[in-house]
Amino acid sequence: MHFKVDPTVEIPACIDIRTGYDKRAEHADDDFRFGKIGRKAYDRLGDLRQEGADAYKRCFTERAPKQPSFRSNPAGTIPAVCRAQ
Repeated sequence: MHFKVDPTVEIPACIDIRTGYDKRAEHADDDFRFGKIGRKAYDRLGDLRQEGADAYKRCFTERAPKQPSFRSNPAGTIPAVCRAQ
């Protein structure tokens, strides 16, 4: 479930963290698919996409309250931290 928050709170550093994990996951998928690494090596990498999502949420939860757009939400609106993807 996602909630709409205006203005949207986006934190580039957190997005970069998730993007980095996603790139590593894509690279691992390609390496496995093209036989560059075996199943054991692939399995040892774990779920990089989930790790990235978790790291993003930790980053967002820590940094969002410090953002001006987060602090300026009118009373009664849903906090931006609920928007963490």
